[in-house]
Amino acid sequence: MRRLPHNLLYCTILGLLLALASCGHSDEPEPGGPGKEKENRRTILVYMVAANSLGDLGYDEADLGEMARAAREGQTAGGRLLVYRAARETSAGAPKLIEVTPDGTLEILKEYDTGLYSVDPARMKEVIDDAMQTAPAEGYGLVLWSHANGWLGAPEGAGDRYKAFGEDRRHYMTLQSLGKVLSDYTFDFIYADCCLMGNIETAYELRRATPLFAASPTELGLEGMPYDQNLRHLFAETPEVAEAARNTYEWYAERGKHCQMSVILTSALDDLARESRRLWQNRTGYPDVSGVQTYVSDTPCHSYDMEAYYERLGADDAWRAALGRAVIYKASTAKAIGSISMDRYCGLGSGAVRSERDIDYRGYSDTQWWKTINN
Repeated sequence: MRRLPHNLLYCTILGLLLALASCGHSDEPEPGGPGKEKENRRTILVYMVAANSLGDLGYDEADLGEMARAAREGQTAGGRLLVYRAARETSAGAPKLIEVTPDGTLEILKEYDTGLYSVDPARMKEVIDDAMQTAPAEGYGLVLWSHANGWLGAPEGAGDRYKAFGEDRRHYMTLQSLGKVLSDYTFDFIYADCCLMGNIETAYELRRATPLFAASPTELGLEGMPYDQNLRHLFAETPEVAEAARNTYEWYAERGKHCQMSVILTSALDDLARESRRLWQNRTGYPDVSGVQTYVSDTPCHSYDMEAYYERLGADDAWRAALGRAVIYKASTAKAIGSISMDRYCGLGSGAVRSERDIDYRGYSDTQWWKTINN
């Protein structure tokens, strides 16, 4: 999830733009697909699941305002910016696929029925396919925008509650479902504009979908990333993902707010998994994690500093070298949201198996990471 903010922006202008753009839209994207000429360098899709408190507070409209301003400044040159926006039905109507045009207009390309939640894998696949057919490109970027809980699965008997990514009218998406959908595609980058996604379990689950994964392993302020500063980097000929993550970190730090950001090179994660499996297989028992740096204030904590945790498993130079190859950018303020002192910050969070009972806690044993290091 994102934590409560400090001010709201652009709440009325964007509503007017959406209303104007809706005159004359088509319910279907223009024809496209593999045979259509690729007219732009990169299409970026922002998958904005705002049918929750973020939408209620106007953060979807605020971020759309930042995107429109960035487009007018020429930051999307060489590409196309599409947004799937799913807000409360009472405030924004049906979910829509929107293009932020170079002049900052929000043009509605398609409206979707409300029969599927936006966290349903079928809906996410439908939207990604529509975006790629409507705006074929040499490469694609994906921004995941919503609340999130990292790798956490649902508690026993909770149904569709409290799952890993997205919140659409109190329904969520499991990490496994997210990984299965996205692994059918290749993105130049995936940027998680939400809380708690910068952990080894999430990054490992998405490693086949992208070479670069940017995320916060802690809770992120509700303002999210500054789109009006970051889009120029994400649309660069070679996407400057670390610069975008740095901009996000500095935006918060300059305002005296808490923030942690990281960028993960996913091609290095298989080596990190091998080194981690070696440590896990050679352990003499379950590790004592008392005093290990935590990333969230929940009890029991479900996210620790990965390096600090693996030191309790005997982390050596080979393991640290593998971690260093995987984390290509990291930055942290002195504290995280919840007044957590960030005395250590390696850039990746990790769940912790401290006893036999933890193996199945909130579906941890279903993550690809656990299946790899425990076999």
